[in-house]
Amino acid sequence: MTAEEIKSKLSLRSVAALCGIDLPRDGQKFRSPFRPDQNPSCAIKGEIFTDWSGNEHLDTIGFFAAAKGISNAEAIRALRGHLGGRSVAAGAVKVAKALKKLPVIPPIPIANPTKKLLERAAASRRLTWEAFEAARTVFKTLTFGTLFEQTCWFLQDASQIGWEARRCDGKPFDPVGNIGERKSHSKGQGLKSWPMGINPPGFPKAPLDKLKPRILLVEGGPDYIAACQLILDLPNLVLPCAMLGKSADISPSALPLFRGRHVSIAGHPDAEARVVEWAKQIKSTGAASVHPVLLDCNMDLNDWLQCHPARAGELRDLLKLT
Repeated sequence: MTAEEIKSKLSLRSVAALCGIDLPRDGQKFRSPFRPDQNPSCAIKGEIFTDWSGNEHLDTIGFFAAAKGISNAEAIRALRGHLGGRSVAAGAVKVAKALKKLPVIPPIPIANPTKKLLERAAASRRLTWEAFEAARTVFKTLTFGTLFEQTCWFLQDASQIGWEARRCDGKPFDPVGNIGERKSHSKGQGLKSWPMGINPPGFPKAPLDKLKPRILLVEGGPDYIAACQLILDLPNLVLPCAMLGKSADISPSALPLFRGRHVSIAGHPDAEARVVEWAKQIKSTGAASVHPVLLDCNMDLNDWLQCHPARAGELRDLLKLT
């Protein structure tokens, strides 16, 4: 995907929202978002950002580069990854290419998983089987199948072609071909930047804000199931979704799905910077409110619920889910 193709798909304003920057209307002067600026010296006209103090003119790619403090070439690679042109990480590219050569993709589905299978998957994460059942039947973001001759659970989203798979016994996948041992496998482009579950396959074609007024955003597939457990008694109020890693910004294509919603973020303390960036992005896209919370004791949500099951109500209150 060329620079011109990227600019044809992403407007300057959408890239600004991706960076957590709220731009004023065209022609209105404002202070630089990149440096101290006592007197407003910047303006937007069409797809060009101009800083009159240095006579600097930035297009979509230049703006993203300036906001992130990277080169234009790095900005092109990052935006290409957001658009699904290819993964930003070289290691992910190698794994994706290797997966394409293996014979067991796509997975073999299990049409009617038993309660025993749900309990097995739940035991691997020390969560309840009801949490897995809620993901499977309420949101329909969870399916079961066989991958590399292992029984697995798969997380998916109606707006994102692809899935992430984890073994039901909680063990890592054995090395296959030139792919080393891995805790999960995924199939699809742009998965890391898409909040999986934000558009559940099981939901009707209706405004999502009418169905679930609050979103609970977490990081990682297991934390998605933990989020389902946390909201088991709030099925009509909260929609769980998960970023499948802390390395990526939220895709510009997903940001409109947060508009008008109340959003809570349960973040791992070691991902504080990323949680802050996600909160900025979601706020800039027009969310009704954004409430980020870093969990204590250096734990993710899955670990936290294992260690503090009696405090689930306290955490729901802290996240403003009730």
